[in-house]
Amino acid sequence: MTTKRSKNTSVLVTLGLVGMILIFTFSLSFVRPPSPDPDHPFDTVRAAETLSRILGDERPHPIDSDANDAVRERLLTEIRALGFDPIVRDDFHCTNHFGGVCGRVQNVMFWAVPPTDTVTQGVVLMSHYDSVPAGPGAGDDGAGVAVGLEVARLLKGRDLPRPVLVLITDGEEIGLLGAESFVQTDPLATRIGSVVNVEARGVTGPVSMFQTSRPNSRDISAIAKTGRTAMANTLSSDIYDAMPNDTDLSRFLDDDAPRAVDATNFAFILGDSFYHTPGDNLANLDRGSLFHSGINALAAVEGFAQQSAAQSPETRRLYFDLLTRGVVSVPFWAGIAAIILGGALSLTALIKTSAWRGWRGWAVLPIALIAAGLASVGLSMGLGLIREAGAFAPAHPWALQGAQAGIAVLISALIAITLHDHHNTDDAVDPGPALKSWVWLAVLGAIGLVLFSGSIVIFVPALAVATLCALAALFGRKGLAVGLSAAAAVLFLITNLPLPGFALAALGADAAPFAALWAIPTVILIATIPPRKVLDVPLMGAGALALILIVTAALVPPYSVDAPRGVSIRHIEFDAGNYVQLSGRTMPPPAMTEEGAFTFEGPADVTLPAYNRSRWTRSTATQPDIEASLVVLDDQTENDVRRLSLSVNAPTADRLHLAPASREALWTALSINGVEVTPSRWGVRVAGRSVREARIDIELPANMPVGQIAILRYGIGPDLADLAASRPDWVLPRQDGDVRVRLLNLD
Repeated sequence: MTTKRSKNTSVLVTLGLVGMILIFTFSLSFVRPPSPDPDHPFDTVRAAETLSRILGDERPHPIDSDANDAVRERLLTEIRALGFDPIVRDDFHCTNHFGGVCGRVQNVMFWAVPPTDTVTQGVVLMSHYDSVPAGPGAGDDGAGVAVGLEVARLLKGRDLPRPVLVLITDGEEIGLLGAESFVQTDPLATRIGSVVNVEARGVTGPVSMFQTSRPNSRDISAIAKTGRTAMANTLSSDIYDAMPNDTDLSRFLDDDAPRAVDATNFAFILGDSFYHTPGDNLANLDRGSLFHSGINALAAVEGFAQQSAAQSPETRRLYFDLLTRGVVSVPFWAGIAAIILGGALSLTALIKTSAWRGWRGWAVLPIALIAAGLASVGLSMGLGLIREAGAFAPAHPWALQGAQAGIAVLISALIAITLHDHHNTDDAVDPGPALKSWVWLAVLGAIGLVLFSGSIVIFVPALAVATLCALAALFGRKGLAVGLSAAAAVLFLITNLPLPGFALAALGADAAPFAALWAIPTVILIATIPPRKVLDVPLMGAGALALILIVTAALVPPYSVDAPRGVSIRHIEFDAGNYVQLSGRTMPPPAMTEEGAFTFEGPADVTLPAYNRSRWTRSTATQPDIEASLVVLDDQTENDVRRLSLSVNAPTADRLHLAPASREALWTALSINGVEVTPSRWGVRVAGRSVREARIDIELPANMPVGQIAILRYGIGPDLADLAASRPDWVLPRQDGDVRVRLLNLD
């Protein structure tokens, strides 16, 4: 017999499960960037107008190009108009990072707050003004440049304890060349104590503070100075440190940097379909994101500038934001204490109340987590098999996020409803099942502390409240214990709400395991609900919504004009023939391919790492219009060591890439234009006009083949203009864009 109480419970559970799925589906809506505030000192309109003047005709302006010269001159004009005296450092620099990269960089810098003779630990506000060859870089990193100039305007004439240097680097996109040149060769590098870097990997979204120095207490103190803080938590910083990604800030944090610095790294990352494409332009740049960058950069610079250089030793902090409305920070030891106390007190309460018995309650959370994770991964893989463009649909990311959340919540709810102990008792208020889950969360936190210490921020806020839940249970206050447990579950939801969505934006469908997080609040909230008999309605409601979202994720178009796909054209000439290649593993749009003409393979006899990978390739009778030749200046062999000097003559080239004949056949010495580079299996890339008359000196064993060189010219020639014009409006070139390449043997 169904009672009124069970009907009410069924309705509440249904609303709760459906509501959670919808919240998780649209979680990024809770952290939108703020609208520009006309009353705030940071003038977003002025910053956008400054950026518009700097970008001019919005041509791509990669390192050491005519277009980059024009952008730099307009940038210098804006700096002088603000009343500052810019400094330009000109350096042909080579880095051993990224397999070896060389190029001429011209960093621009000026003192927004001049130094004094007694203060040396200045604050750097950093961005970069070069773009990739494919796009104008309004977001990456024109927004950072505009923020730097607007913040400098606000700081002008201020009497701050520490000076502020605005550093606008060159050559970031090719390999952080400008930043490394500054750190290694600029005399001002020894006068820097703190760095605020402003970046972008998209054109919209809230700003994230995704990297600090270690330890980080001064960094965290500096960022908590605005009403709309950046998204920030210890986990994102630790994940970024573990990834192969880099920004200019990386060179300041290297072990061989001239001095240790405090640091914060800001970026917005949504709208990444326009990242490194022609769509990274002023029209698509979100003014709210620009404003959010500006107010956080201003706060961080002011925070660092107010800090004393002679303060107490820095410590490690655990931190997280509350949906960009503030940053909570505690000593790292306090996070460890929350894990220990939360787990120990929950276990003590279970033992004292004899609620520890029953394997079913102990099995709920681990089974739910594993099942939810596997189901989300399996769902994403299944969608990938049935979708032409894979599971992740940039045009509708909420659909995949919702499908993952729906299956995770449904599976974990089914497990929780089936296994929770008190569902088969008459006790209307029973904190036991929730306490067992908190013990498990403490165990997960302890495991995370050992494997990936920053991950404890996922569990610590909720476990701090769960400690109070355990204390209430110890003193027999069951109702209070259940209420506090529900509050802790809600706090877990709030503090982790944007995490899976941003993981999806950063990693695509590979972020599927993050959806398992939603099993935790689902299991704990169900554990706080009194016993019930009617279970079919909640599960049917959650299942129906999950099914709708799964079908939606399978059917929505993967790309649109507002979320385009990247496909670049490469026209290659080599001894074995001429080729046309289209980027991407997924079959290019039909409008760009002739039936059966393209096959997924690499060109024959090519050993250069960047050019022998499989792409959609077809042969062509036309040659790319790029002038290039090699002249042997010297070729000597002595004591089984060959020394080869070459001159490159390529008057229309924009980049070259040379590499050994194989990964095992490494050169013993290499220099470009007289600058030494450590030989690697990837060879070296040289960018900019300096490649047009470049000297290459190679030393290698006498019995070894030398290798190959690729000489690139940006853009596509008239013979492939029709192919370039055949792109649908939802397809854009990406990264290097369309290029012409001549491949030559170095022997």
